[in-house]
Amino acid sequence: MLVAAESVGETTEKLQRAVDKINNWNRKLLIKLNEAKLVHVDFTNKRCQRIPKTINDKFIPHSNTAKYLTMTLDA
Repeated sequence: MLVAAESVGETTEKLQRAVDKINNWNRKLLIKLNEAKLVHVDFTNKRCQRIPKTINDKFIPHSNTAKYLTMTLDA
């Protein structure tokens, strides 16, 4: 999932709303996410404060890298 905005706060709000929508959609379809594989990576040129994101009232861990298919994305 990719979210872009002018400020960290705005980005965090947009990201959390998107995560909540996906979570609600999954509940309706009775789909369960593998929360152990979720990771949050900030891709930015600026230093920013890490604001925790949650799904199912559990924090999504922050990382500097994420694997997507065969690629490793590095912040």
